[in-house]
Amino acid sequence: MAKKTKSYSHIDVTRALENLAQTGTSASEFIFHLLRIFAGYGDGQIKRIKEGTGNSAKDGKTVLVKKLVAYRMASTSDEPVDCSMLYDVVRDMISDERIAKHSPRMYIASDGVKLVVYDPKSQQYEDSTVEWLWRGFEFLNPLAGIEKVPPTPEAEADVKSAELMAKLFDDIRRYNPFQSDEDIHLLNVFMSRLLFCFFAEDTGLFPGENLFTNTLKTYTTTGSDVKE
Repeated sequence: MAKKTKSYSHIDVTRALENLAQTGTSASEFIFHLLRIFAGYGDGQIKRIKEGTGNSAKDGKTVLVKKLVAYRMASTSDEPVDCSMLYDVVRDMISDERIAKHSPRMYIASDGVKLVVYDPKSQQYEDSTVEWLWRGFEFLNPLAGIEKVPPTPEAEADVKSAELMAKLFDDIRRYNPFQSDEDIHLLNVFMSRLLFCFFAEDTGLFPGENLFTNTLKTYTTTGSDVKE
């Protein structure tokens, strides 16, 4: 897999995908946006792929980066296509031995509006749209070298809880100007206290049913005035 040129940030990826949703993209350029956003590719790396020296595929229709991604446009026109066609394009790449020998971590097809992704590790397909990709893009994290460890049945709830807390942490940082080390320390303390409150509620340490959650629902306006 190609070496990343910058560190991965969930917040930065979300913002970049939001910008992409607003500006739009073409089927031919979409893969290069993904390489910039997730894999940290720079202008030089993108240029080499476009010129062919960085593209392991020589069929004129596939963008292939060894051990990272195989990508094809679903159509050469600017018109969106049916999602089933995107699945067919991905399946064609999966069955192509010339592509498979380069062990792409992900197979992706897009028409610039929709996308279909196949993860050969989990053997699962995902589909989404460019407009709403920012709301749920974790299935593309392998492009950033981030692999999801399959949870054991006993740990599945813990994993989901950790993911939700991580998203909450990112959202708090996204809408609040945390700059100094002291700011981050105070945020970490707050998250620890919040986690304890959820734990205390679930385990019955707090009296009454869902006391913490119901208090927030009763005494705040959809969470916007929690500070007060």
